[in-house]
Amino acid sequence: MDELQMLRQALPEAQGPSPEVVATGRALLTSNQNAVRPGGRRGRRVWMAGLAATAVGAAALVAVFGVGGPADRSSKDQPMSARQILLAAATTSEGRPSTTGRYWHAEIRNVPEPVTVEHGRIRYRLAMTVDQTNVWIARSPKDLSWYLQGGDPTFTAPTPADAAAWRRDGSPTVFIKAKPRPECCGPMSDGPDDSEVLRPWPAGKAAPHGWRLATESTLPGRYVKGPRSILLGESRHKVSVTDVMALPTEPARLKARLQALADPAALKSFGRTPTEGMYDAVRDLLILAPAPPKVRAAAFRLLATFPGINTLGKERDPLGREGIGLIVTDPSFRQGGSYQDRFIIDPATANILAVGNQNAPGNHNAYTPVSARWTNTAPTLPAQRVPDRQP
Repeated sequence: MDELQMLRQALPEAQGPSPEVVATGRALLTSNQNAVRPGGRRGRRVWMAGLAATAVGAAALVAVFGVGGPADRSSKDQPMSARQILLAAATTSEGRPSTTGRYWHAEIRNVPEPVTVEHGRIRYRLAMTVDQTNVWIARSPKDLSWYLQGGDPTFTAPTPADAAAWRRDGSPTVFIKAKPRPECCGPMSDGPDDSEVLRPWPAGKAAPHGWRLATESTLPGRYVKGPRSILLGESRHKVSVTDVMALPTEPARLKARLQALADPAALKSFGRTPTEGMYDAVRDLLILAPAPPKVRAAAFRLLATFPGINTLGKERDPLGREGIGLIVTDPSFRQGGSYQDRFIIDPATANILAVGNQNAPGNHNAYTPVSARWTNTAPTLPAQRVPDRQP
């Protein structure tokens, strides 16, 4: 059974697609390599098919994966490939309205797993958030752009018993933990996992030998003067909102432009391969940058040409939002390594819901939920504010 047949079964009969829409959707979902060949005529006819194809692209993702829409009647059938998912996301993106505001606000939230705290005979679990990031990209060069990190740590007890034990312990907000053993962690990790045990510690007091603080101080808010305020990829090349708005809308030209923006020396310092660097730039373009609909569509089509991107099926992010998970598995990303990038797409909007990674088969770090939108509301600024002096 093909994807369009699944779509017809998942949608109510009264709202079924017309023959023209079915034909357009079939061309989208079963397109061969010519459909994504930059500049190819056949590919351009598919990409510019209009709102009817957009509806089919989004509805097909919902129907096949049963996410955010009608009941899933096709779970026993062959799911869409990662390439088909990315192409459908491109079509969905292309059909969405273009909006603007005073700021592009991207929120990157850390939702960690609970950690264990021990203090004498008292033992309980806490979930601590210490490194939330909020990015406010000003549309006008007359406004400042802001990168706000840190903030006051927040603590949540997973159960009433944990909450009661935390209160009996004096509700501490500063903790220490043992330094990681050299053999516990791979080269990409800075410490053991969240199952390690913490101890309460007085605020302002240095950690004892062999221990380190588990909570960090509030970081100052960094602001950017001038238009170049968006960082794309690990090379952290700065571009402006105007630059993003003018990015190419064809995958091959977009790739060439992003390659021109990349700093090979910076990529090498971060240990990222050129393929990984391109993935990083496209990821940040889809999350941190206010890319217009056609540029977002080109970014998804560019991702569809990447080697070794596979689907994970239905996934939930730490906030409970459900989408379609994708993972980068091709060894060309990291020769000899197993570090893999993952992300979750909302099939209804083609927004990126969360990003994450996987360090080894069967073992992965938690997803980091993200959200981004235009807003006219200025950020609430911290007491400490410093300029971002990075060139």
